[in-house]
Amino acid sequence: LSIPITILPAFWQSKWFFALIFLSVSGSLVALYRWRLGRIRAEKYDLQELVKRRTEDILNLGEIGQSLTTTLDIEETFERIHKQVIARVDGNVFGIGFLDEETTRIAVDYMVEDGIRQDAFHYTFDESNRPAVWCVTHEKELITNTLDEVVNYVGSIAPIRSGKPTESIVYLPL
Repeated sequence: LSIPITILPAFWQSKWFFALIFLSVSGSLVALYRWRLGRIRAEKYDLQELVKRRTEDILNLGEIGQSLTTTLDIEETFERIHKQVIARVDGNVFGIGFLDEETTRIAVDYMVEDGIRQDAFHYTFDESNRPAVWCVTHEKELITNTLDEVVNYVGSIAPIRSGKPTESIVYLPL
């Protein structure tokens, strides 16, 4: 005599339980991914707003420059502008150049790198791979966060004249 006995699996051994666990884990991973992505986007937005505010502040330096009187010594004027910029932006290199249309060059008369005053030098318009030349020829500001972004404007990066290469660059035609 035999009696057929069927032993049903425990609930945690059923296919429905495995499907529920799989969906729960998958849903949790997707939710975690979306939460993290939202946090990254919010941080990116906050950083962009900070850069925008600082850039607007830098652009206001043109007004500061116009407010300087002509009775000041040119070196003193450069130093005042330099201090105004450094108060707003953490920068290692600061320079002021003047366009000389007759010789088609940009004379950088004031350059400070890592707090040390540098000798004057110039760029010619033939040096089209220089951000300063691009800024003047296009009559637009050039603001980048990485060297890769600079390549989008100048094509290739010219060797630096002195000091260390920089990542973030701000050139303003005033």
